[in-house]
Amino acid sequence: MKLPRGKPVLENVKVQFVNFDNVVNLAKRAREGRINGYIQIIYPDSVDFLFLRNGEVINAGRYAGGESKLVSIKEVLDRAKKAEVGVVNIYDIPDEALSMIIGIFKEKPLFKDKPMKGVDLDKLFQKFQEIKFPGFIVLRKGVEVSFVSFEKGEPKMIYLAGRGGSSITREVLLTFLKKEGMDFFISAYPGTTKVEQATPAFVSLYIRFFNALIREFSDMVGAGLVRKTLVSALEGASSEHPLLSKFMPEDLELKEVPVVATPEEITKAFAAGIDRFVDGLFVVLGRRVENAVVKAMKDFRFALKNAGFFEHSKLKRYESI
Repeated sequence: MKLPRGKPVLENVKVQFVNFDNVVNLAKRAREGRINGYIQIIYPDSVDFLFLRNGEVINAGRYAGGESKLVSIKEVLDRAKKAEVGVVNIYDIPDEALSMIIGIFKEKPLFKDKPMKGVDLDKLFQKFQEIKFPGFIVLRKGVEVSFVSFEKGEPKMIYLAGRGGSSITREVLLTFLKKEGMDFFISAYPGTTKVEQATPAFVSLYIRFFNALIREFSDMVGAGLVRKTLVSALEGASSEHPLLSKFMPEDLELKEVPVVATPEEITKAFAAGIDRFVDGLFVVLGRRVENAVVKAMKDFRFALKNAGFFEHSKLKRYESI
């Protein structure tokens, strides 16, 4: 999968020689500003992507068998760190191009992979103008994927595979497509995706806090009652937040697992699970639950506040204790 490329940061480096922790840190402290773009990891059977905005990893995707899908950041990083075969590239690209690339992994297309030979381009572009189309089109030729952004129904920028971006008009784009683009397959996307995936560190915050609560309560009432209350709480909260079902405990401890979800989805889900857990033990312990919560929270309070946890949890009363 050959995408638009801006400024190369790293090219054609064997995956086994790349320290991905260092690479992610490099993205945050690039000499000319934080990297905005993508890390591409080419394997024999697929291509993985880590998408970066202002130096932060915000999403991850995989292209395999002609299909693009989002996968968890943790899954991509874990696979890269263990891989013995593969090639790594890093490119700094404009934010608009980054959003469109993520869009093909996330959004449902308005139409997909129509042969250009069978498309009435004049009619299509007239329709775009009438509806003031705000999205983007994708032009695919083999593994090469190019993008054209639109603003109020008019072409704005074109980002060709393997190259950077340039402004374009409808007349120029039509001329180009009619002359050079008959081998393209064309797709159109609404261009509404702004979703950023929760990072492994963000998910880890909630896992570590939940495990701290489990330890404190186990010391007070024993492992048996805590396990029963914990499973009940997670099963109950999973009916509204299905992603929690991935975190069912092993030996009274929640494990970190790959998950594709936004920071808000993670926060709401864990707030619901933690609230049910604490409420369940309140029946046995009464006000003594406060001692356990305060002890478990002491190392996490500031991070939980920044994550927005207290906006969704009943434990807000402990925010400033």
